Amino acid sequence: MSLHKKITFTVLSIIFFLFACKKEISIEAQKFGLVNLNNQTTNLSPLSMSFKGGVLSANEGVTPDLRLPIGKDVLNIKDNKGNLLIDTLINIEENSLRNLVLFKPSESSKAILLENNQDKEPKPEAGLIKIKIANLAPHCFPTTVDVVMKMMDYNYGDEVDMDVIKDVQPAFADYKTYQLFDISYSDGNLAFFINEPVSNMSKRTGFADINDYNTGKFFNVLTLMVIEQENANGAFTGKDGKKYSIDVKALFIN
Repeated sequence: MSLHKKITFTVLSIIFFLFACKKEISIEAQKFGLVNLNNQTTNLSPLSMSFKGGVLSANEGVTPDLRLPIGKDVLNIKDNKGNLLIDTLINIEENSLRNLVLFKPSESSKAILLENNQDKEPKPEAGLIKIKIANLAPHCFPTTVDVVMKMMDYNYGDEVDMDVIKDVQPAFADYKTYQLFDISYSDGNLAFFINEPVSNMSKRTGFADINDYNTGKFFNVLTLMVIEQENANGAFTGKDGKKYSIDVKALFIN
């Protein structure tokens, strides 16, 4: 056999040997889920998000269709100065879509990450309203607070008591059901009242419009929050002796 044929045969033998000895390795394609992030923080964008080693960014407002690898891990969100805002465990399922909302109730409060899945919440019976609410006013209401709900009655031109949300905790809990005033005599504006702790006088703190004027239907599933803002002319006095304005705001309405 010629030297050229010997070299060619040897090379082919080595290649065959390498392929014969190579183990088959199964490579599974990475699977993802989607996240819509509604960033309601102020002057903190762009955000830096990390999950399972990947890093993403999000601007103020809604950043849609963020691709995160499936599995359970810590979601880490930092502001534009590198300050940690959120460090929480979440689970991403294949082909899922999660609608997350990041917000800060006030400049001095901690950021909160909340999932908006309210459209999946079963509707209450007629004449009732479902509410999820959190007390995010630690200076004025360090433990719990009661919120009185009223609705404008066209017959009498006055606000009529609906129900009382008692013992509002400093975190979002499950939905609870409350009495809704007869909507046939109302414009759909809910008014909220809270007793000022020092004077013990009931004071109006906010509104929520639950009337869809395009369809004539009334929303009956709400996520509300009690928030405070330091204000020298505020009607509420905090435990620190400072004045605050209090607002009850609707975060989600369905």
